[in-house]
Amino acid sequence: MGSNDMGIKFTVFTKPWKMGLPELGQYVHGLGFDGVELPVRPGYQVEPEQVRRDLPRAAKILSDFGVRISTVAGPTDEATMEACAEAGVPIIRICVGAPVDHNFFSCNRRIPEGVGRIGSAPGSIWSLNRSAEPLQRLCREWIAATFRN
Repeated sequence: MGSNDMGIKFTVFTKPWKMGLPELGQYVHGLGFDGVELPVRPGYQVEPEQVRRDLPRAAKILSDFGVRISTVAGPTDEATMEACAEAGVPIIRICVGAPVDHNFFSCNRRIPEGVGRIGSAPGSIWSLNRSAEPLQRLCREWIAATFRN
């Protein structure tokens, strides 16, 4: 796997692996991935309460193994956004719950209500991941959106 001649980078969501950061870096690198989507959640390598301190630290440790934090899966609070900016993480991936009895596009209108403050932050860009529509037919429970700092 890994980078190719076209500059494509491959990443993996690390939620299944609750191991220390050095072990995670070595493991992910050994699998051939260039980067990770790191969960910022209670019980994982970076917890929301310590994100300002621990996310930049995690980025440094993983980079020692040639692994980049390409995205985090976590909250969109100020602390997480600042930590991502400091650590060079360009995307915060979030999921907004979607009722099972609604289709993708009707839920699409609800997203700005739930994350509107992100779009109004100075210099921010957020977008709905419209490529999720085919997946929505299979799993109608979640809609994905991304925030880029």
